[in-house]
Amino acid sequence: MLLLVYCGDVGFAQNGQASRLTNGDMIIYDQARPFTLEVGGDTRQIMLSIPRALMVSRLPEVERFVARPIPSTSKLGGMTAMLVRQLVEFDSLDAEIAGRIGGSALDILAATLQAELSEDAAARAHAERQRLSYVALTRAQHELVIALPLKANSGSLAKTVLELHAQGAFACVPGVRELAMSDVLAAPKLELGSSAPGSDPPELPARPRATAVVLGVTALSDFQICPRRFSLVQLHGLSEPRRGGSAQASEPDDDPRLAGIAAHHVLEHWPLERWGELPDPATLDGALEHAGLSAASSIGKQTLAGISRFLSGTYAARVKREAVRVEREVDLTVALDGAALVRAPARRTRGHNPAQLELFGGSAAPAPTAAAPGSNDDPALVVKATLDLLVELSDGSLHVIDYKRTRGGGGDHARYGPQLSLYRSVVERQFGKVPQVGLLHLLGDAEEPEWLSPDAADPAAIASAFLAARAQDHWPHVAEPRCRAVHCGFVASCHFNASG
Repeated sequence: MLLLVYCGDVGFAQNGQASRLTNGDMIIYDQARPFTLEVGGDTRQIMLSIPRALMVSRLPEVERFVARPIPSTSKLGGMTAMLVRQLVEFDSLDAEIAGRIGGSALDILAATLQAELSEDAAARAHAERQRLSYVALTRAQHELVIALPLKANSGSLAKTVLELHAQGAFACVPGVRELAMSDVLAAPKLELGSSAPGSDPPELPARPRATAVVLGVTALSDFQICPRRFSLVQLHGLSEPRRGGSAQASEPDDDPRLAGIAAHHVLEHWPLERWGELPDPATLDGALEHAGLSAASSIGKQTLAGISRFLSGTYAARVKREAVRVEREVDLTVALDGAALVRAPARRTRGHNPAQLELFGGSAAPAPTAAAPGSNDDPALVVKATLDLLVELSDGSLHVIDYKRTRGGGGDHARYGPQLSLYRSVVERQFGKVPQVGLLHLLGDAEEPEWLSPDAADPAAIASAFLAARAQDHWPHVAEPRCRAVHCGFVASCHFNASG
C-alpha cells in the first residue's frame, strides 16, 4: 500500500521504523505485517492499493523501502505525490486505459523510491548502525546481549568485538558468558540483584485488555505454527533462511519468492475463456516476463511448466465449464470472533471512497454483515485475507485454492494447514458457506489442487494466546520435530547443538 498525506499529520510505524508524515509526504507499507497508524484531527490521506507482483516486478528490492517516508520537499517525491492526487480525481476510466495509466504510475513510483531512498543508502545505514551500536553498548542498564557471526566484515562492530574477545579483553568483565544462539533465545532474563524502594514496575495483567487483534492470515498462521517464528519474521522483519540450499541463488532470477509472485500474477490475469486449454508457449513466456521473471531462467522454466500443467488440466476445464463465479486475488477483512463488524471484500465500485484509489480493476462486493455474537469482554479476531482463487460451481459449492511453489505429496500439510483453516473460516463467515480448501502445487505433477481438511480454527483461543504473548513479550519456540515438519528456515538457530 502507498499512503499519501495531503492534509494534517500522521504517525506511522512498521518493522521497527517510526516516522511522522505531513502535507505531501508519502510512505509504502506491507499490509500483511503489523503496523501502527496514528491519525490526528482534520487529517486527509490517499491510500493506493498496489498489487505486490506488479511492484516487485519493477522494484525487486521493494522490501528495503517499506516504512521509509518520501518527503514532499524532494523533487521526485513532490512530482509523484501530485500525480497520485490527480489520478484520484478521475471519476471512471476504461479498464485498458486504467491499466496503462496504472503501469506508468508504478514505473514513476518505483523510480522515485530508488532515487530518493537509495542515494547514499549504504553510508547512512553504516552511520545508523554505528549510532545504534554506541547506544546499545553504553546505555544497557541490566543485561547486554551481542549476537555475532562466525565471520564479520572488516570495519564492522562485530569484527571489533570478535577481535577484542580473541585477545581476552572481556575476561575481566564479571558475568560475561559466551552462548550459542539457541541458548541465548532460551535463556531466562537475569534477575536484578536489588532495586530501590518503589522502583519496581507494576505487574502486567494476567489477561491484557484489548478490543481486537488485527492480523493477516500469513502472520496468524505463523503464530499458530511457532510464536518465535512469528516474532522473527513478522515483528523483527528477518528474512527466513532458505533450507537445503545456498544463501544466494545460482542465477540472478532464481529467487523462489519472486517466482511465486510472478506465478500469482500470471494466473490472476490469464483469461478465463482459455482455462482448460494448453497455453501457447510464447504467450505464456511473455506473461511471465511481464510479471518480472525471466522465462529462460531455471526457476522460470519450472514455474512455466507448473502453470501450463494447471491451466491445461481437468480442474481448470471444470472451472471454465461449471463455475458461476470466479474471483482471483480477493481481499477480505472479517471478524471471526467478538462483536466487530464483518467488512466486505476490498473490491470497490464507482461509489468507492475517493481517498482509496484502485487502478487495477475491481468488482461489486456484498454489503457488510454482522459478526457472530460473542462476549463483550472477548477481543475480536479480525483477519485480513487475500484468496488466490475463489470458485463457486453451479451446484453451489465453494472452492478456495492457494497457489504454492511446492511439489505436494503430503509434506506440506503441517506448514499450510493453519493457513487454509483460517481461509475456510473467513470464507464461511463472509459468504455463509463452508468451502473446500486446497493447495495448488506448481512444482508437482498433479493437474488438480490437493484438497485438505485442516482442523478448525479457534478464534478466541488464537486471540487470547496472541495478546498474552504480545503483553509479556514471550515468544517460545516449538519442538524441533515440529520445526522440521513445517520446513522452518530458523531450525538451525533455534535448535543448534554442538554436533550440528
